[in-house]
Amino acid sequence: MKDAAAITDSADDVAENMLSIEELRAKIEQDEINRLALENKNKVLAKVAQLRTTLAALLQENKERERNERLSAAEFEIDPHIRR
Repeated sequence: MKDAAAITDSADDVAENMLSIEELRAKIEQDEINRLALENKNKVLAKVAQLRTTLAALLQENKERERNERLSAAEFEIDPHIRR
């Protein structure tokens, strides 16, 4: 059988590694916020990828048109303040 000092030491080790109820609640809440943020980020990135694909198709279609039917590059610019 273990002596009382060994039992106390092992109980202290467990207590040091465990989160308090408040810390656990905050961690769960933060994990959920992070999950939702990542989900939203992935939706936005998917939409941006879709828009890029659509723009690339439009630019290709424009390039294939007769010279007098083509739109200028400036006409494809949505917001002139946004530059790479």
